[in-house]
Amino acid sequence: MEKRELRSNYIIAFINLFLFLIFFCFSYSLTKELVKTFRLNDAIKIWVLFLGLSFPFIFYTFIVDLNNAYEKVQYFFFRGTFLNLVIPSILIILLVGYFIFPKMFNISFNRNMFLFLGSFSFAAHLVFAARETKSASFTGFINYFLSMTMIYIFILFLFGVYLLIGYDYSLKTVIINGTKNGFSLIKEIILQLFP
Repeated sequence: MEKRELRSNYIIAFINLFLFLIFFCFSYSLTKELVKTFRLNDAIKIWVLFLGLSFPFIFYTFIVDLNNAYEKVQYFFFRGTFLNLVIPSILIILLVGYFIFPKMFNISFNRNMFLFLGSFSFAAHLVFAARETKSASFTGFINYFLSMTMIYIFILFLFGVYLLIGYDYSLKTVIINGTKNGFSLIKEIILQLFP
């Protein structure tokens, strides 16, 4: 009985590894397309974006572990584990705040701070999700990669929606081109593996 169960675990792990590779191609292509779009947009200061993305890692490594505080914020808004992992509450709060307050009070906002806070919360949520989903076993490790890739794609989409508030770019074009490039990348990989 144990051999059959062990074999089925490895079959599921192999299927998850295959799915991870597919989703990874899409996550890579979507990220590449989004960064390319940002580099072409003069209003977006790419250095502020990268500073916001790297700041949580600097905090986690050298200053203080933000995961406990972030976890409390997440659990305040979402009780279920799935929603905690998938929906970045701080990014949603920033999205709603930056969307509503400037319209209600007829004020403008600092775009650099907007970009920094959004990219900071994006990266902080990815670190939180990575810590929550990690596992020590081989099958758990494969599941970790698959779930983190799917979470990353969804949060990247939310981050793209967030940036639409402050910047003029086409998220639809990014998604279409990123998806096309993802399919092309999958095709190239298959042709390399099976000539």
